[in-house]
Amino acid sequence: MASRLLNIFVERPAAMLVLLFTVSLFGVQAGFAQNVQPAAAMDREMSAVYQPDNPGAAVVVVKNGQVIFRKAYGMANLELQVPMKPEMVFRLASVTKQFTAVAIMMLVEQGRLWLHDDLTKFFPDYPTAGRKITVENLLTHTSGIKDFMNKVWPERMSENLRPQQLIDLFKNDSLEFVPGAKEEYANANYILLGAIIEKLSGQDYAQFIEHQIFKALGMTHSSYCRTQPLMPNRVSGYLKRDNVYINPAYFSMTQLFAAGAICSSVDDLALWDAAISANKLLKPSSWDQIFTPYKLSSGLTEGYAYGWVISKFLERPMASHAGGIPGFRAYVMRIPGDRLYVALLSNDETADTQPEYVAKRIAAIALGQPLSEPQIIKLDPAVLESYVGQYSDGNDSFTIVRRGDRLFGQAPRDPEVELFAVSQTEFIIKAFDARVEFLKDANGRVTALVQKAGGESGTLKKVR
Repeated sequence: MASRLLNIFVERPAAMLVLLFTVSLFGVQAGFAQNVQPAAAMDREMSAVYQPDNPGAAVVVVKNGQVIFRKAYGMANLELQVPMKPEMVFRLASVTKQFTAVAIMMLVEQGRLWLHDDLTKFFPDYPTAGRKITVENLLTHTSGIKDFMNKVWPERMSENLRPQQLIDLFKNDSLEFVPGAKEEYANANYILLGAIIEKLSGQDYAQFIEHQIFKALGMTHSSYCRTQPLMPNRVSGYLKRDNVYINPAYFSMTQLFAAGAICSSVDDLALWDAAISANKLLKPSSWDQIFTPYKLSSGLTEGYAYGWVISKFLERPMASHAGGIPGFRAYVMRIPGDRLYVALLSNDETADTQPEYVAKRIAAIALGQPLSEPQIIKLDPAVLESYVGQYSDGNDSFTIVRRGDRLFGQAPRDPEVELFAVSQTEFIIKAFDARVEFLKDANGRVTALVQKAGGESGTLKKVR
């Protein structure tokens, strides 16, 4: 539970959007004329986070099939001083997974595979220790297969690796749990799905996604993120180190493959959302299945469906997904009952406030229920020091450290995030819009922490 809540890599307005959507600023301003106040409030939220001279972001908000807000902030390239524009192209990271999931469902509808097919049907020599790992287990991160990113990053992150080479990195690792028993987010699942797409379609994953999805939907600013070909409006990614912006170390997008190697713009993501609403590419029943959370063998329902995290926002059902890789952060969210979609893409990897936090506040404005901003307070360093340590439930862990009067936390394989105090025991994490509450015993000794995100919670005991 904890690692999924903390995983930063760790989510159907009307079909008329296809006709009404335009990438021109004029078209957006026409929408503003009908609803000026929400747009101004959304602009304030974005402007407070993304400053003119820093890396920035692009955002689109679609409601009832119309673009009601579309704007860019900050710089697309710091070295050349190029301002950000809404039509610019970002790396989506794990938002890629929803495209991979749709590709799999397209093959299901074509009769080329079934969701309950065993992994060994496609990879006969894959060692499963006698367990059945289904295609659906891969889609929902319930396979038990361990992730592999720590085996290539950072030491080998510049290597170009083929799908089979990626699979060879993790296939001989023991399963973390019985397939279907629990959910544990792992990019390895979607590497395997990408390889299955290639085996069954006879096309490279990139070719399949670009021709069968992007070209079919008119998503002209979306593609597999290749390094060498020129890509119009490609945004540069950044991170901050010692309070100075730098370029991230080079890494090969081949290592992300079907788990995170797609580039796109907020304009194309709005078209993507419109296609979902119009049941394009797939039958309505297949789209419904994509947004249905997986039921574990215990009968409990987990929050991950097929490339989407299913949760609630302001008591409304929501599908969302975050993405994060060196230099970039992304967040998309859909609230089908209100026909609302928000996509926010940023080229600032290490910003204190990340896309999920901002996107949810923009969505709340669009819903007419603006969120009140919690008051950040300063705590005595001694109080902060009492929270330092490692917290675990036996499977997941979260490590807390203090630097001066600031508190930071980190889950395994995830970037470090800052905790902002809102009371003596409660903190918010702006990196992915979560709360952490520290629990104490009768003697005032810290014993555990409770993480809350997306309507779910998990408790970790303090172990040292």
